[in-house]
Amino acid sequence: MGIDVIDGKEYYKIKVGKKGETDFSNEFYSVETGMLEKVESFETDPASGDVITTLMTFSDFKDMGKGLYLPHAMELNTQGQVIKF
Repeated sequence: MGIDVIDGKEYYKIKVGKKGETDFSNEFYSVETGMLEKVESFETDPASGDVITTLMTFSDFKDMGKGLYLPHAMELNTQGQVIKF
């Protein structure tokens, strides 16, 4: 979908979804590192029909060996409620 700037940092934004469904996610990959740092999801609550927005942020990437980098900090923000892992 292009490049977005969030908090002064550039990200490649990719929209991901299943054909024929309204639920989708936007994945944000750092232009600088290529790492997936954010996932913004939009899912429909089957009971109410409301759209629930969730933002998962990955950070503190560490080299696990042989070039494999994994996040060691994650933050889930859904409807104003923040959970840190």
